[in-house]
Amino acid sequence: MKNHYKRCDGERTLNGKKECRNCMKWISKANFARHRLSCGASDKELYGTHILSTRTYRINRTKCKKCDEVITVANMARHQKSKACL
Repeated sequence: MKNHYKRCDGERTLNGKKECRNCMKWISKANFARHRLSCGASDKELYGTHILSTRTYRINRTKCKKCDEVITVANMARHQKSKACL
């Protein structure tokens, strides 16, 4: 049930489709996120709050030792090999 509460948006579901609260159309679950963008209703209007994603990522950044540019740690090796870092 814990995962259900994380994923449930409150829409009715039937045979792999969800009902949009804004336009009352039945949309497949796979295309529901795309439909929300084109439907024009924001999450705040429909649900009273923003829907938070279950995952959050912290981007680790650090200064390059050669050029003092702030770069993500994951891209540091690529940056130091490039011509931009001299």
